[in-house]
Amino acid sequence: NRFIGMVSYRSRALTVAVLYATVEFALPFLFPWHLGNTLYTAPWLIQAADVVGMAGVSLLCVLVAALLALGWQHPGHRVRLLGVAAGVLAVWAGYGFVRMAAIDSAPVRKTFVATMVQGNATLTEKRSEAAKVRMPMLDREERLTRALDLTGVDLILWPEGALPFFWVTDSVGHAATAEQHQPTRARPVLREAKARALAVARDLQRPLLFGALRRPDRLWRQEARNSAVLAQADGATWLYDKRILLPFGEYLPGSSLFPALKESIRGVSHMDPGTTSGLVEVAGVRLLVNI
Repeated sequence: NRFIGMVSYRSRALTVAVLYATVEFALPFLFPWHLGNTLYTAPWLIQAADVVGMAGVSLLCVLVAALLALGWQHPGHRVRLLGVAAGVLAVWAGYGFVRMAAIDSAPVRKTFVATMVQGNATLTEKRSEAAKVRMPMLDREERLTRALDLTGVDLILWPEGALPFFWVTDSVGHAATAEQHQPTRARPVLREAKARALAVARDLQRPLLFGALRRPDRLWRQEARNSAVLAQADGATWLYDKRILLPFGEYLPGSSLFPALKESIRGVSHMDPGTTSGLVEVAGVRLLVNI
């Protein structure tokens, strides 16, 4: 208490803000969330994230709030504390307005056009383990896509989970499998689904970005991943794995420390998070893929 009494009110506010931001940045959360995320409807305030990150925006939120609270609590220092709060807010919002104006005034370098195909899969189709029930999802996506006028279109988008089967990695089902006399989980229907998706990009000469589940290794010993696949017209593919998984949907919290928990709740998946960035270049434009 003696130490706190020696610290100025402004330092108290800054200390509270730094401690809050440190906890938000350093401690793991069940749902990754920042106080600064609440400012999504105030874009001039959230712009500071490109300098200080989202935890830094949270720090600014708490700092201004603490200065206002201390000013209200201590009338003798109210004017000074409210002045400091106003100054912080002015610099904070001022940077946002300047940043947004710079973005708005920047010349347009390229117009990028994407078209999205939504096949409206039913829950029955998604939950079924029978290939003949799930295959109509792919049938609809492919039929709708091939019927489009793609003049001027740079990218075709299918939704998350558009491919109704596991995406087969290049090593799965390779000739080396037979040579090594090791089994593979890649059934013919999986290879057929992959071939059809690649054929859409090849035949229409447009990159195709869609969602699918996949397993990184040939023998499927690793856990599945929720992935985005970019199929190019030349047959090349690019993959992004979802990095922030949904608790109790895509993984069970604590199961990495206690593997026995994985089968304790029916219907909970056991996926691995991705580790690489979703940044990719398409038609001369850099895109950041997010699931």
